Amino acid sequence: MLAILCVPGEGLAANGQSEREIFYEEARRLLASQRSETAYSMLSSRELDYAGREGFDYLLGVAALDSGRPGEAIFAFQRLLAVRPDFAGARLDYARAYYQIGDYERARIEFEKVLSADPPGQIRTTVDTYLAAIAEGAAVRGPGNFQTYFDFASGYDSNPAAATDEELFLNFRLDPRNLEQSSAFAMSTLGVAWTSSISETAALMFNGRLDHRSNMSAHFVDTTNIDLGAAWSWMPNSNTFTLAANVLHSGLDQRYHRRDLGLTAAWSYQLSDTWQLNAFGRAVNVTFDDEALAVRDSLQAMGGLGLAVRGTSSELSLSLFAGQDDPDQDTSPYTSDTEGLSLGYKQLIGGGSHFFLEASYIEADFDEPFFGFERTDDTVTASVGFVLANFPAPRWQSTMRFSSTQKDSTVMLYQFDRHELSLSFRRVFQ
Repeated sequence: MLAILCVPGEGLAANGQSEREIFYEEARRLLASQRSETAYSMLSSRELDYAGREGFDYLLGVAALDSGRPGEAIFAFQRLLAVRPDFAGARLDYARAYYQIGDYERARIEFEKVLSADPPGQIRTTVDTYLAAIAEGAAVRGPGNFQTYFDFASGYDSNPAAATDEELFLNFRLDPRNLEQSSAFAMSTLGVAWTSSISETAALMFNGRLDHRSNMSAHFVDTTNIDLGAAWSWMPNSNTFTLAANVLHSGLDQRYHRRDLGLTAAWSYQLSDTWQLNAFGRAVNVTFDDEALAVRDSLQAMGGLGLAVRGTSSELSLSLFAGQDDPDQDTSPYTSDTEGLSLGYKQLIGGGSHFFLEASYIEADFDEPFFGFERTDDTVTASVGFVLANFPAPRWQSTMRFSSTQKDSTVMLYQFDRHELSLSFRRVFQ
């Protein structure tokens, strides 16, 4: 174990020092005896109490790293380095965590920061070994990392068809299938991903996903999706550039429905250990199988900017975006301009579990009138929930989510309310 089991002092008051120091000492003993899994379980159970304390974050990061959880280790070390950027031992393990997840460029940057602090000879030797492996490609040009996952969800949806509750439109009675109706639902997903680094700063990824959702009382909106994609990432210094392409085939009510061909370009810049700047652009060609829906065939484009910040036990993100929908048919009324914003918040609740809150607002203005009405749609969506790690068993993840959508439109036919409550379970295999 390369971690340095020397925890920095915290300047604690005498009436709180004894219990915590006994707890820390037990964690050190477990780590020193190579019982990292037990140490991680013990430490993560008190994460809600102690997250943000330098000693705790360091021990948790080491335990997570040595028990095969580099992603969780990164989160713990980020909290620590945000307040102690000169802590060389944490910086070294932070770099090791990035190395383990395959982000070799970010690992190289962090290893070089360790060297710039003129560390002792043993640490320098360790860092030199990692840097040599990165430079020579000894660890990055292997067969790649293959991962599969299975996800099952069930719940209740107040309006799976996203339909209006008004029975009459322009004095015509709407088909019952075009009206709001509730349903229980079940959904299953099978996904695969393969990632391989092709140099010390670049990687390739191929992924596939198959999912099906069944609505027990509204099978006419049952959906099946097959999504295949590929991506290339380049990570020079603190930047990450990604170019991705995908094809999505969708079915509706057991019939082929539409095909989406998408291209995405994204960029992120790590401003510091806690702040990140993001930008993206995406274009999608949408083609419907039903000739009656050809009026909606289009080229959709969208771009946006975002900012994310991580605190000691939380993460906050904000994105602004705008887009355009350009139909293939010149006479189509679906030409529109879109703009909006999204907000995300995540709060750690211990043991790798977290609470989340998401919200978005989208405004769409259509160039042509619908049924004689100028059309503007305003959509507000909010979701709240929590994710439990290692539940109901180790390596499983369960998510409880409640989401609500309200769409207002100047054309009554397109406005609706929708509320959904779901519980899902995911198992990842590597």
